[in-house]
Amino acid sequence: MGAYMGVDGANDHGRAERLIAQGRAARERAEERRRDAETSWLRLQARQAEAHEQLERVRAAGKDAGAVGRFLLPSLDYADRSGVIVAGLRAALELTCGDKGNVQLLDRAAGGLTIAAHHGFDQPFLDFFAVVADDCSVCGRAMAGAEPVPGGGVG
Repeated sequence: MGAYMGVDGANDHGRAERLIAQGRAARERAEERRRDAETSWLRLQARQAEAHEQLERVRAAGKDAGAVGRFLLPSLDYADRSGVIVAGLRAALELTCGDKGNVQLLDRAAGGLTIAAHHGFDQPFLDFFAVVADDCSVCGRAMAGAEPVPGGGVG
């Protein structure tokens, strides 16, 4: 009698096989994503090392803040936009020995400047400046005038 499988037993067996197959497929996808992430991480580490070497060469040559542009230009060919923004902020902070900074970009959909990258600011600051749509702040004046505005001592 144990050898006989009724309809329910066959359905349970088929369901179990499908679940096992789905689990294997999910595990394979996860492994592929892990490999992709590892490859991306290794590429990022190499790019960071290269960027650091470029920064050291700029420092050794005694270049001024214009070096930020020269530091970033070689990376524009292969970096994503957010990576370039973060690298630019890090370079600017390192060159100026700054402990706080942010990069804001005009977001027409949001109606003003939004923070694209930041370092050293607390959440209340980030919340307050999440969208700057007027000229009541240094960043708002820069947006309104379409030119840089000195902002020392902010935050």
